[in-house]
Amino acid sequence: MAASIARRFSRDGKLFAFVNSQGKFVTYDVEKSSVAQIYTPNLHLNVPCTCFTWVQVQAGGGGQSAKKKKRSSSGGGAGQTMVAFGTSKGGIALYNPATAQIERSFKGAGHTGAITGICSEGGALFHKKVHNVGFEKLTSLAATHQGETILAGSKQLKLWDTAKGKMVRQLVGHTSNIVLVEVVNDLDGAIYALTGSTNDRNVSLWALEGDEKIPAGLFSLDDAPESISARMEENTLHLLVVAKSGIAHYFAKDLNK
Repeated sequence: MAASIARRFSRDGKLFAFVNSQGKFVTYDVEKSSVAQIYTPNLHLNVPCTCFTWVQVQAGGGGQSAKKKKRSSSGGGAGQTMVAFGTSKGGIALYNPATAQIERSFKGAGHTGAITGICSEGGALFHKKVHNVGFEKLTSLAATHQGETILAGSKQLKLWDTAKGKMVRQLVGHTSNIVLVEVVNDLDGAIYALTGSTNDRNVSLWALEGDEKIPAGLFSLDDAPESISARMEENTLHLLVVAKSGIAHYFAKDLNK
């Protein structure tokens, strides 16, 4: 089986997609347990796709502020489901699965090398400010559901205040590059992050509020993780992790205990 370089569920959980080593974007219909679409971004972008994220785009361009939209703990939102591709040449393109076409390619000053992490919040892919995250290679990226904090992964996980444009905390615990980051909220609004690295045989749970710099919990695996998917139901965290061994690990944890 070809190795995948990116895997993600859509925000509503109805689709699961990955980019395989041949550069094909494969989408599965979760309810039907069948392949919904196979698309080759390389043919249209002329360069390999290195990562992607699901994006909810509001009809008519939608200028409504993300903070004014109510969101569920799973981070869903109304609008048309699209995909933003990052490429090996530093470009970003917006893909519409409904039409199987690239709707838009973003141009202007940006990355000069391969994009290793991409995230979206409130239909926005970019922020007006550009943050210097340091000298380390950025290997993963995620945003909180209000877009107020960016999580930048390398060998450590760095929390950035998007309004102030500065790092507010560095979380220490992994021994290798962080390649997987997932953000979840509980019913009380507390924000947590789940991270996995290239070599560590566990997934780390971080409480993003407060001053703690070490993991709030660890989920042990038989091998390093290749993909993670998390969802909050009331205050119980449901976590699905697929390890490099091919084994799927399922965890359920009450975050109040």
